[in-house]
Amino acid sequence: MLEGDEPKNLLKRYFDRKGSTTQFFNDLAGSDVQVCILNQQLSEYYLHRESLLFINDCSEPVLLASGVFFIENLSKSQVDELIHTSIPAGIILGVNNISKSNERICVSHDRALLSKLKVSEKACFKRSFQLMSGAIKVANLTEVVSCQSLARALEGSTPCKF
Repeated sequence: MLEGDEPKNLLKRYFDRKGSTTQFFNDLAGSDVQVCILNQQLSEYYLHRESLLFINDCSEPVLLASGVFFIENLSKSQVDELIHTSIPAGIILGVNNISKSNERICVSHDRALLSKLKVSEKACFKRSFQLMSGAIKVANLTEVVSCQSLARALEGSTPCKF
């Protein structure tokens, strides 16, 4: 692990970053993030998509993402890519003209989330926010990480001590 990248510092970098989550992991790992879509539900007004992000090994996710994307506020090509590809949502939506608002961070002891992340830790961190294009809401997102899952981006696997 690189100096300054011990688990708690990685967690701080994750929460303090600017830009997309996808870009954060691409930069951290030095390779492209891959996506495994766990669940996708389409309605007339929204698309709900739950995904795991991983670097090299799909059995070791770095992040669990859940999003509700408001179809009427996205272009047809963005909706088609979200539905028909496993391209990370951050790449599809782009970072130009997109901002985050109403960010909330909390600690969770939810065993189902920990199980999906495939970590041995007893807690994870949930970060929820809205993606906005100007004054228009395009998505509500929740990201779940742990120190151990973040360390995987550096080919480590060190749990945090709480």
